[in-house]
Amino acid sequence: MSIQNIDSSNLNWTEKYRPQKFNELYLTNNELSTIKKWMKDFKDKKPKFKNCLFLHGSPGLGKTSVAKLILKENDFDVLEFNASEMRNQKLIRDKLAKVNGNINIIDCMCMKKKHMGVIFDEIDGVSSGEKSGITEIINIIFDKSIQNKNTPFICISNTLSKKIDTIKKKSIYVKINKPNKTVLKKIIDKICKEENLKLSEEIKMLIISNSNLDIRRLINITEFLFNSKVDEKIKIENVEVLIDKFQGKNIYLTSYEATDKIL
Repeated sequence: MSIQNIDSSNLNWTEKYRPQKFNELYLTNNELSTIKKWMKDFKDKKPKFKNCLFLHGSPGLGKTSVAKLILKENDFDVLEFNASEMRNQKLIRDKLAKVNGNINIIDCMCMKKKHMGVIFDEIDGVSSGEKSGITEIINIIFDKSIQNKNTPFICISNTLSKKIDTIKKKSIYVKINKPNKTVLKKIIDKICKEENLKLSEEIKMLIISNSNLDIRRLINITEFLFNSKVDEKIKIENVEVLIDKFQGKNIYLTSYEATDKIL
């Protein structure tokens, strides 16, 4: 994931610095080439092409941004399902029945004739079993009766498990790896420049070491320190105290843990 400044003071920084173009993403050469080849083979309808891309990796690495940008930059409109929507088989069927292989109606009226691309996000948060959303997703994506496969599918998962192994095996699989510290340093330097945030190199490295190599977390910590009026003159011990407060306020929960706490 890389950085793109959007002129809007109302956006939080994870949105403000969300990449706007596919080539702005911090992907490895292998990740980049595999995703681009998948899309090219799909559009060219190469022999044995696969209509589904499977993106796997830890939270906060920009997987959803990757999915949206590769579709948009190849002239597809995007239909996105989250984990809660995918638990409803009827909702999936009804929405996709109007989309799969079809042209976006609004764009068609404007003579653009865009096809749709479908994203299934956080599929590891969907239950398995005969009547589950996962079964419905598998049936839809890999339905051999569909002759004109104009709809690319992208499935996104934070983890791997037996229940989604069928999707992984039948798709082009790409593991999105965590960025190294050099990449994170470039990100934080960019943010500091854009926001006129003066941080010492020691503070920057402290932020990086507390980011868990998670880009979203890195940006959130930096924004938190900016709002706390931190600058290069502050003592490193005080910054550590502030980051500890941030850690207490921002805890990542899986979809299962979040549901349990809500209930």
